[in-house]
Amino acid sequence: MVVMRLRNNALRTLKLIISSFITLFLLCNLTAASPNGQNVTGVTVENGGKFVQLADGWVELRSDGSTAFYFTEVDRDNWSVYLRDASRDVNLQIDLNTKWVKYASGRDEFTNLYRIIAAKAPKSKTPQESQKVQESPANDGSDRQDHWSANVTDEGAAMSDCTGQNCNENILVLISCTAGQDKYQMHVMALEQRNESLAGKHTTLMVRAGGDMVSFKATYSSPGEAGPYPVAIFSRDNPLFDVLSHARSADFAIKNANQTIQLSGFSSSLKLMDKHC
Repeated sequence: MVVMRLRNNALRTLKLIISSFITLFLLCNLTAASPNGQNVTGVTVENGGKFVQLADGWVELRSDGSTAFYFTEVDRDNWSVYLRDASRDVNLQIDLNTKWVKYASGRDEFTNLYRIIAAKAPKSKTPQESQKVQESPANDGSDRQDHWSANVTDEGAAMSDCTGQNCNENILVLISCTAGQDKYQMHVMALEQRNESLAGKHTTLMVRAGGDMVSFKATYSSPGEAGPYPVAIFSRDNPLFDVLSHARSADFAIKNANQTIQLSGFSSSLKLMDKHC
């Protein structure tokens, strides 16, 4: 009888341990999802560059954090995300099965381009976290909406003046930051110049909103999907953010070009970015 009691107690203890292990396993998987083709939001490649999902497309970042190219997401399957840059007739496959970013020009077959060394997927959210961070105007995804929206990842965040599935080719201003750094990078595609000789040269970028004006140095980007266009890098305490947060619209200008940008949603998008940079 003593042996039987000991055996029963051991079985109950074993069942309790197994039950606790299963519970812990399930709790862990509620908060951490393994990256796959359906949920991946960013990858880091062997040269230090990154591919990061934005609100309406993807961006390729160089190892120094500068922007290389923008892509439209065209499809996903269980292991891959498929991207396209129509302006260059370039297709990419982010393949998490083989751990390669693959490249194809036109209708050519994909070939290995960059080895993937890390991938990110969003954590599963609690019901409270699943509530919308900010409200956007009603949008059926067919047209561009002049409303700022932000997208965040573990690596940082980005916000642009466009909401909708067709924004990739219509973004006028994009602001990005890297987690842990005080530097913000602003790309003003609205002031694109069709002159490749400007790449790398400096210019003065002026922003006017209401009765305020902010000016600072900018550098023309290398030609890509768009460009060259002014790119400015500045810290979070730059007065530009305060000026834009309290205005309905702003005029962005360089010496020979200007563009009015609507600022609906700018303030709430900036607050979301600030939490991740």
